[in-house]
Amino acid sequence: MDHLTFAQLLGNYGEFLGAIAVVVTLGYLAVQIRQNTKMMQATIRQQLSRGSQDGLIQLADHAEIWAKMDQDSIPEWSSPAERAKAEIVATAAFRNWENYEWQYKEGLVEAPVWEAIVEDIRYRATRPYFEDHWRHMRLRYSSTLRKEIDPIFGV
Repeated sequence: MDHLTFAQLLGNYGEFLGAIAVVVTLGYLAVQIRQNTKMMQATIRQQLSRGSQDGLIQLADHAEIWAKMDQDSIPEWSSPAERAKAEIVATAAFRNWENYEWQYKEGLVEAPVWEAIVEDIRYRATRPYFEDHWRHMRLRYSSTLRKEIDPIFGV
């Protein structure tokens, strides 16, 4: 075998091994991306849980406001400050839902979690205060959230 034939043979082996290395590398990257996606979803799930816990703690701090917002009629506020607190609490709830909706659309929140959040929104839609808030403030929220929530509130 002459040098030229030997060099071509080595080149062919090199190309073959290079192709195998590329396939192995792509497989490795696919596994890493899948693991990273699962880790990201777990992190988001933990953040959702922590956010829910924080929200419950805040609601406990404003239980009297929340109780009025949860009535079967539009509440009577004892002061402008109490009404302002209610607006802040309602806005925080809708912003929270807006964030969850965005994460769901991006594939970061799983469908069962989003469905549970939608059920919470459906319950809130039965409360006159939340419906009134949504009808007056809906343009302050994202158009994607409006598309999700408008049918729930019948807007």
